[in-house]
Amino acid sequence: MIGSLARGIRVLQCFTPTRTVLSLTEVAEELEIPKASALRVVSTLVKLGCLQNDSEGKRYRLGLKMLDFGYA
Repeated sequence: MIGSLARGIRVLQCFTPTRTVLSLTEVAEELEIPKASALRVVSTLVKLGCLQNDSEGKRYRLGLKMLDFGYA
């Protein structure tokens, strides 16, 4: 198993219909990983378009790229 890929998928699974916006701290706590590790995964997912920052850059939501996966 590729650990970093699994961690990225686990980050995406943190988002639910009732939890559409999460802070970096919330992601780190949910996955029980250090905040620095969560930042690396979240930053990668933002660059790929899977997550997007809010206007203040402190909270994250699923990005438009996730629609592509859903439609595929």
